[in-house]
Amino acid sequence: MPISLRTHFFEAFKSFTGLKFFWRWSGPIPEDKPDNVMLAPSFPQLDMLDHPKIKAFITQGGRPSIQEALCSNVPIISIPIFADQDHNAMKLERIEALVRLDINTITENDIAKAIQQVLYNPKYSEKMGELSRMFKDRPVDPLKNLVYWTEYALRHDTSLLKPLAMEQTWYQRRLLDVYGFLLVVFLTMILFIEIVVGSNPRIEEIIPSKMCVFCASFYESPEIQEWIVRPDLHFDLIFIDASLGECGYGLVHMFQAKHVLFFPAIPPYMFDAFGIVPESSIIEEKLNITNLPPLVEFERNSSLVFVNHHFVEEYPVSLPPLFVPYSGLGCSKNTKVKPLPEKLANFIQDTDGFIYVSFGSAVIASAMPKSMRDTFFEAFEAFPNLKFFWRWTGTVPENTPKNVLLHDWFPQQDILAHPKIKGFITQGGRPSTQEALCHGVQMIMIPIMGDQDYNADRLEYLGAAQTLQIDTISASHIRGALEKLLHNPELAKKMKQISEMFRDRPIDPLENAVYWTQYVLKYDTSLLKPLGMNQTWYERRLLDVYGFFIIGFIDTDYINSSFNIFYSQIHVAHFISK
Repeated sequence: MPISLRTHFFEAFKSFTGLKFFWRWSGPIPEDKPDNVMLAPSFPQLDMLDHPKIKAFITQGGRPSIQEALCSNVPIISIPIFADQDHNAMKLERIEALVRLDINTITENDIAKAIQQVLYNPKYSEKMGELSRMFKDRPVDPLKNLVYWTEYALRHDTSLLKPLAMEQTWYQRRLLDVYGFLLVVFLTMILFIEIVVGSNPRIEEIIPSKMCVFCASFYESPEIQEWIVRPDLHFDLIFIDASLGECGYGLVHMFQAKHVLFFPAIPPYMFDAFGIVPESSIIEEKLNITNLPPLVEFERNSSLVFVNHHFVEEYPVSLPPLFVPYSGLGCSKNTKVKPLPEKLANFIQDTDGFIYVSFGSAVIASAMPKSMRDTFFEAFEAFPNLKFFWRWTGTVPENTPKNVLLHDWFPQQDILAHPKIKGFITQGGRPSTQEALCHGVQMIMIPIMGDQDYNADRLEYLGAAQTLQIDTISASHIRGALEKLLHNPELAKKMKQISEMFRDRPIDPLENAVYWTQYVLKYDTSLLKPLGMNQTWYERRLLDVYGFFIIGFIDTDYINSSFNIFYSQIHVAHFISK
């Protein structure tokens, strides 16, 4: 470094007579080196940072040095020089965890002032202590995690971890083709806007009011009313099922508690809104409060978001640290499989296998049209050596085949874990799909509503399941799917492969959910939130940037065209004058 810059450091260090300075230095030792400074080509950095007498670390802000300082809870003065060092320093400076100096303008006074700040201002040591605890508090040791994923890559085909965007062009990844299409549609529709507005009701009148009714019923329930009136009751953390809207935000505000959102899947609107209740008047009315902040503030202040997500059952997406996958809770190592009840065990005693049929708790199978029910019965009768368990509420039809047992409830986990099971006919709900993946049971998926089409599409895309459409289903379709399920070894092989990937995890899913719940209670999780949470929807999609470039391109083209016309006119005038 220049002698003048070195002198700035030496003079600043010299002014702290009660401190010693270790400086990693290669080359000749300058004659003007202060007595309280030791220069050497190498120091055992980890041991130095762990020493009880260390007061601070002056560093360029490289990632390894920052991490080691965080690990050892050492206050930092960062002087970035190149590469990612400025970014690393600015990140910690923004939350007042270090002092950053500019190498281009640094002076003796700047260095001395920075040292005084980290030595005598407690906010730096306190903030670094908080960050150090958060940095070291992990569900899995980082080295063990690295080893685990290295071995995972050797055990499995990791193509399922890759985002589909890797196969897209640069403009498709940035959705420019979509934005271009919408722009054309917008410009076309603007010509007819008067007709459209005049012939359609307001959107507020179209939004269903069922969620508002749900919120009102929620707060009028005896349990909630009991909580509201009890002065001794307090909650530190509230879990909210985000698929049911923002009704729970009222309790968050009342108890001034942290809150965690639960998502049963990753909906497309997740990054713009978490619910569909249009306004907060119902919450204010039922809880008798008048100072409820805007609901969007609760979304932004969520301490954590639990998502029912795993790359096997989902198309891979990038999620910020705030989002914690909890998929596979039913696949926990603590889950115990029990023998089947006697009635069920006796029914499959004389057979080599059985198929389990369930369309979930939201679909009442007995309410299906008789023609559709007979379609299933006809297909099942074609397999006399196979037994069928069908979850069925209501009257048992007289024409139920002998190889079909209709019952209002089955122990689904124990059924799917049974060695005689051959397949699972399901609507494709997320819990049922996960339990089938957990036990490696092949599926015939018949989506009916919600995310079931998406779930079925994903597993069919992987070659691990078959999908039938409920509106066009026939006995021949069901028979064909069952034949393929029973006799196509590729399907069984693929399901076994992705089942192994689904169960192979660095930490048990239930233990992970418990860990992050405790993490929320211990720390301020604002550091986990992406900066995009404080941006508008168009900023997150870079539409302002694209718009700027489009306008710039149009303006440049217009200026060039205008200049060419002007130049041509002058040239013609000059020619005529001659």
